[in-house]
Amino acid sequence: MSNKIEREGLIFVAGDYPDKQVSVTEDDLDEVVKNFKPVDVDIEHSSTPFDGILGTLSKVYKKGKELWGTFSFEDVAWRLIEKAGAKKCSVSYNPELKTLTGIGLVKNPRVKSAQIFNEGDKIQFDDGYILDNPISNVQKTMMEEKKTMSISNDDAAKSTMSIEDAKNQRSESRIR
Repeated sequence: MSNKIEREGLIFVAGDYPDKQVSVTEDDLDEVVKNFKPVDVDIEHSSTPFDGILGTLSKVYKKGKELWGTFSFEDVAWRLIEKAGAKKCSVSYNPELKTLTGIGLVKNPRVKSAQIFNEGDKIQFDDGYILDNPISNVQKTMMEEKKTMSISNDDAAKSTMSIEDAKNQRSESRIR
């Protein structure tokens, strides 16, 4: 019997994407959350023999301008993803319907910080700043307890510091 592995990930950020001729607002992200239906994880937004078996983006939630998600993987699939270092991700978005139509593991995500996180992971921002372990200890504890207790992912999401919050915290510490 296979175990399920749940991981959180930053999957999208509101903003202008002129090469795709689309702008996404925070209000649009609210609609994406409201309209969300789980989608399978694919590879590079292409059809492959792994379609439907790698994992699922099972939930999305918004943190300011960021869209985060909860991924569910079979343990063997997650081990393969980790071994390949394939944690960067990219969404397929329908701007007319304000829905996600897919999510892929990719080499070069449009949103550079978009990735599935694991304990000990780091985010490196364009200015060189590194944020260690973006999944807070509180959220990790809640995710572990969720296996034995009924805790919603909404509670876990509320305890996570967004990347935007981390940038603000970093700016405040530079001012002091």
